[in-house]
Amino acid sequence: MAITNCAIDEDGDLIDVIIEIKNVMSYAKHNGYVTLEMKNVFPLITSQTSPSTNVVYHGVSIGSPILFGLNAQYANCDFSITYYKAGTYVFDSNSGIVSGELANITHVNGIFSDIDVPTRDGSAQNFIYGYEGFRPNVGSSQIYYNRDSNPPVGGKKFNKYLLQQIDNGIAIKSANFDSNGKRINPDGIWFATSALMLTKDLENSYYEFTYGGEKCGIYYMFASPYVFEIDPPKKSVNVSEVFCGDTFEYTVSQYIPNNYYGTLISFHEKYPQLYANTRYSSISIKDKIDSNLIIDEDNIQIVNENDVDSKMFFNIEINDNEVNAVAQDTALNNYLFYSHTYYLKIPVIVKDGVSNVDYIPNIARVISTIENDPPLEYDTPEVDVRLKYRLTVNYYDEMTGEKIIPSKETTYYNGDQYTTNYDDVGSEWVYLSDSGNTSGEIHKDVVVDYYFSKYYNAPVTGGKGIYLYEIVGIILLIITLIVFMFVKFKKII
Repeated sequence: MAITNCAIDEDGDLIDVIIEIKNVMSYAKHNGYVTLEMKNVFPLITSQTSPSTNVVYHGVSIGSPILFGLNAQYANCDFSITYYKAGTYVFDSNSGIVSGELANITHVNGIFSDIDVPTRDGSAQNFIYGYEGFRPNVGSSQIYYNRDSNPPVGGKKFNKYLLQQIDNGIAIKSANFDSNGKRINPDGIWFATSALMLTKDLENSYYEFTYGGEKCGIYYMFASPYVFEIDPPKKSVNVSEVFCGDTFEYTVSQYIPNNYYGTLISFHEKYPQLYANTRYSSISIKDKIDSNLIIDEDNIQIVNENDVDSKMFFNIEINDNEVNAVAQDTALNNYLFYSHTYYLKIPVIVKDGVSNVDYIPNIARVISTIENDPPLEYDTPEVDVRLKYRLTVNYYDEMTGEKIIPSKETTYYNGDQYTTNYDDVGSEWVYLSDSGNTSGEIHKDVVVDYYFSKYYNAPVTGGKGIYLYEIVGIILLIITLIVFMFVKFKKII
């Protein structure tokens, strides 16, 4: 069975899974078999403190954990999952072999429920002596269950289910009876017939357990009655260096674990130390933007790992150059909100005229709460963007104001030394003056201006060359003399 785009690995990448049922073993003297189905409802016992047969059914839809029904009739089998990067697996129909790029999965959890059928013959040849139960086969696992055989109601003599550790797994040892000795077999998720298994140290993104029994079936899903810890957020930036006036983008990513269904399967009624409501009370993603940057508020985005716009789940507030994306209450109580990585993308613009800055630092923070617990705060690693400065050198004709040659632009970091020259200006130009900052230390964008005059050769062979400004001076002198002569002549008349 292939299930696509169904989870996220430890790298934050979308993954596909391949599920296999294999190594089916029939019990002696029986034509045993196993079946696998996917349920479209979650059956939950209405009261965890008693083995009531009253069940509430919660519907399953897109975004819900898959509830597997694994059934055994005098047999056992291995249930395995291999995790692949989404879209990379290939199935060879001839050999039945699946290959692809493995995802990064080292930890898996799952809840097993409806473990309630003891054995009749207890043969040592059968898996766990024929008791209904399961055993992990890979990694290292911890299994949580009704370890103390805590009776569901009042401690009556027969009124208890008894799970046991056996053969490195968990199995039912005795069934439940009422005070009259009549067996009660509730069909639903109930603490006394459930076990939570946490598995770590997986290799090659491969997970496997064995399940078996005599005329029995379990519900199995990747969920937990306890909360998943939220991982610290990650921070990235799409550039490493910028100039004043440049636009770039910060991204804060946060995976939201699937704590939605923990509320439905919570055993808080029986174990008060567990959460009654595992869903988040609040989640906010905060990013304080450096004062040298301008936030492009209109282009802030929030998308999930499928690049689907998820802004509808958040209210975005901007105050004192801080972006705060706050999950809405309706989102926190919506199953579609969970099991996703959200990417808060913040475009910013470097202010003009920034000076004496080496790096622009940035750290984001995610704050979350569950029930009345103190807020859990995680900071991202700091990301730094280095600021570069431009040195622009212009070469002008002093008379016309036009550039003699194209400007030269070089880049420096804060505190670098610089020098300039006009070696590339042709010999027909004579240096006149400059802006006075032809060398020094860079602490901001710097503009250096050089001014020149054109040099002309005299028309007479061997004559002395003259400069344009000299020609202009001579022309002005001639005009002055003409005006003077005209005025003097007028007076004589």
